[in-house]
Amino acid sequence: MQMIYVGGVPGVGKTSLLSAIRGNLSSNTTVIELSKEFNNLSQQKLGKDLNEISKSERDYLRMEATSLVTNLKSDLVIVDTHYVDKGSGKFKILVPSELMSSVDFWMLVESKPEEILARRLRDQKVKIRDCSLDSIVKEAKRERMVAEHLSINTKKPLYIIRNDNFLVALHKIFILINNFVRNSN
Repeated sequence: MQMIYVGGVPGVGKTSLLSAIRGNLSSNTTVIELSKEFNNLSQQKLGKDLNEISKSERDYLRMEATSLVTNLKSDLVIVDTHYVDKGSGKFKILVPSELMSSVDFWMLVESKPEEILARRLRDQKVKIRDCSLDSIVKEAKRERMVAEHLSINTKKPLYIIRNDNFLVALHKIFILINNFVRNSN
C-alpha cells in the first residue's frame, strides 16, 4: 500500500479538492478523512464528542485510527487530515507515529488567510473557536512547520499546493498524484 498525507488548516479546501478529484483516481484508491474518522470513532468507541475526551482517550483514538488506515486494502491511500491537533489543549502532531514510515509523500494545502476565513464562515459544519485572521496565520505557520518537520524526519518529499484558485490547485494535485502512481508502477 502506498500512502499520501494531505494536510492544511481547517477551511483551506483539502476535503473539497480531494472530493473533486476522487472520481478520477484509480478504483483501488481510498481517500480517508481522518478528522471524520476520529469523530466517528469517538462516538462509537467512547460515546463522546471529540471536545469532551481526555488525553488518554485521544491517544486511544489515535491508535484506533492507525489500525483503521493500516487495515485498508487499497493500492493507494490518501489521508485527508490536519498535521496539528489543537483539541488536546496542547499542539500535538496528529499523524500517528506508527504511520509516518509508511507515508510516500506529504502534501500541504495553503491559501490566503482571508479566503480561509471566508470558507470557515460559510461552512456551518466547522466549529472553530477562534476565527480571526491572526489565528489563521498562526495556524497556517504551525501547519507548515509541522509538515516540514515530518518531511525532514521521514526523508519523504513535501509538496505545497496553493489553493488560491480551486481549478488550478485541483489540476496540480491530480498531476502530482498521477505522476506518483505512474512512477511507482
